[in-house]
Amino acid sequence: MKLIKVMLVDSENEILDNLKSIIPWRKNGFEIVAKTTVSNDALDLYKSHRPEIVITDIWMPGLNGLDLSKKILSIDNLTKIIFLTSYKDIEFAKFTISLGASNYLLKHELSKNKLLNELNILRNLIEKENKRKRISKRYLLKSLMANSFDLVYGNELQYLYDSNKNNLFSIFLLKIDS
Repeated sequence: MKLIKVMLVDSENEILDNLKSIIPWRKNGFEIVAKTTVSNDALDLYKSHRPEIVITDIWMPGLNGLDLSKKILSIDNLTKIIFLTSYKDIEFAKFTISLGASNYLLKHELSKNKLLNELNILRNLIEKENKRKRISKRYLLKSLMANSFDLVYGNELQYLYDSNKNNLFSIFLLKIDS
């Protein structure tokens, strides 16, 4: 089983330690690839590790979690973001979801079951998206090879590039026209 990569960001070491120890990550199919208490370092860590899930505090000195999530989603809009906060405000929760967050969890209500349930929901979404990408990639490559590629599907070419592996991919098509 491929481990889902997770990054933890919170200005408090105690919260990071609690998150790290609350569940057996690897046993449940997840791997913590990066963690930081310095929000300004989080974006660089994201770029170098490319986690599929980011769990971040909202209110942090420097770069706050909302701005961090906007920057992460501008790099890869399929990244799943879980916001942690101490504030219970339904309107604010709706706002974070509108920014592209996957969920909004309250620190004082965080439990093993809640976190694991949320992570498993996100794993299912990630697996579905990865399956869709694989199917699209196969279809596009077959279409290109059969010279039946329709430019209507041109935006789907993004599936030929795997941003998590940071690899380069080029296609050169030559059409002999007599």
